[in-house]
Amino acid sequence: KLPSPRQSYARNLRRCADTGPRLRRMIRNGVEDKPPTKRVIVSEENLIGSCKNNLILNGLYPDLAMRLSLLSEHFNDSSVTIFFTVRTYSKFVTSNYTSALRNGTLLEKAEVASSLWPLSRSWVNVVTEIQAALPRARLLIWRYEDFERSEAAVLAGLTDGASLSSLDDRPLSTLSMDAVTWLERNIQRGAFQQAPGKISRRAMARYPASATNPAFTLWSSEMSSELDERYEADWKEITTTWPFAILRPR
Repeated sequence: KLPSPRQSYARNLRRCADTGPRLRRMIRNGVEDKPPTKRVIVSEENLIGSCKNNLILNGLYPDLAMRLSLLSEHFNDSSVTIFFTVRTYSKFVTSNYTSALRNGTLLEKAEVASSLWPLSRSWVNVVTEIQAALPRARLLIWRYEDFERSEAAVLAGLTDGASLSSLDDRPLSTLSMDAVTWLERNIQRGAFQQAPGKISRRAMARYPASATNPAFTLWSSEMSSELDERYEADWKEITTTWPFAILRPR
């Protein structure tokens, strides 16, 4: 298991001691023991944290530094490129809530929103910690909102210029207000645990977002506007501080 701020310092030291050798074996089995490979892509969003932890621990990837401490031995190298995307805070945190909900975690919406307001951590903090933990690695950052225009550049960077068609699997549709309410009722009844994926898809099909059934959000319009302004200011700081790392849309 990875270290977590919910655990004591001594327990985290034990977790690091236990996880380090397993991580080394995983990388050796997946990379070093295979025939020579030009490029290896490691894709696992939970390496840096999880949606549930962001909500429970009240911040963007609050245990990031501890997690990255386990990766520096393997990924702090000039041959490594870190691909990282940021997203507007209002939609990112809302997506964290609905992702946790899809997996059967029921949290009180008002408590989640109040615990994260105002934001204690920003994308600037996250990028700073990534850069500090992996200073020798190349860093590429883009905005989630620009992905359709950045997709070709992202895929080219991941594959060293190999020609690939656009991705067929798009992000899951945003849950509507009614879909969230329906899922919450199913979790409370205990039916959700048997087939969370199936029930989530049923909710999206039964209650699609529309003009009369808007997309779910944790925030009031005023709070969303303030979060969006914070995001724009932070993105400007990121592009100013790390101009060499910005992947520009084409």
